[in-house]
Amino acid sequence: NITYSKLLVIENLSCFMSIEKSIKFLQSNCDYSHDSDTCIVFGAGNQINNELHEKFLKSFKQVDLFLDIDVGGLIIAKTLASICQSSVRFMTPLNIEERLKNVEIGLDEKQREYVFSTGNNTPFLTHICSIMHKTNRSIEQQSFIYER
Repeated sequence: NITYSKLLVIENLSCFMSIEKSIKFLQSNCDYSHDSDTCIVFGAGNQINNELHEKFLKSFKQVDLFLDIDVGGLIIAKTLASICQSSVRFMTPLNIEERLKNVEIGLDEKQREYVFSTGNNTPFLTHICSIMHKTNRSIEQQSFIYER
């Protein structure tokens, strides 16, 4: 029985199926280091939060989330953090503000309100919510692994 102390959750199937590119991106652009003590799972969007996964999710000391930087990703992160009894980190590129500024479509009013509220009420998401609110943008994680 192999046990791991760290978990990396990848929300998007494209990123999970391109695991080498995803790991390389996280190591090169985020505050992330990968090692053999890390279990990697496909989050399948919000399906990772199914109550049947609770025992599994609680078995890790550290949970790193590679999710879309959008309202859906924030919802997944908040729910996972409430389930896990560990340190949870929302992985974002160090230059996320610059990346978000290059996104053409902005957040609608309901999304802006959710981002603002989440940033004020969820400490581990405060930083990314602040940037999302400031830029009025969100971004899909697969855009990171398909950049040239």
